[in-house]
Amino acid sequence: MSDSVKQFIGGLAVGFVILLAIASPLQTVDSSNEPLPPTQLDLRPIFERNGNVGERREHAQALAEVMAIVAEGVEFDGELEGRERVYNTGATVDEQIVVIRKFYTQRWTFSERYPALGKTIGEYLKARLGKDLGDTLTDERRSEWIQALREVQASALQI
Repeated sequence: MSDSVKQFIGGLAVGFVILLAIASPLQTVDSSNEPLPPTQLDLRPIFERNGNVGERREHAQALAEVMAIVAEGVEFDGELEGRERVYNTGATVDEQIVVIRKFYTQRWTFSERYPALGKTIGEYLKARLGKDLGDTLTDERRSEWIQALREVQASALQI
């Protein structure tokens, strides 16, 4: 990936985080009236290891918001003309999750608070999307990623 593309993606991430910071107090994660998809992913046991109920709910909400931001970005990106698209592979989606999560949480990380979370979500995505998460995003594959991200979001909202 070229430096200009990395900078562009980084710029998008910062823009999303700023937008989220402005919009977050005004609305909940799922502002649409569309129900989130059912999911087989159960993140409750991972978050319940945190004895502070308020904090674990806050952290689960943060995860849901990160997934919502990325899903919305991937969906919007799919509406752009081919050459204007940023998300061309599953790897770019995965990289964006990492970037937005990093900017969103800033002072803490999911991996230090919930060590099993990354592995659990990674295994779920691999089971849901297939082994090669870095493959080219066709329109069909893009839809699968959006659905999978929404499923992780839905699971986090159950906390």
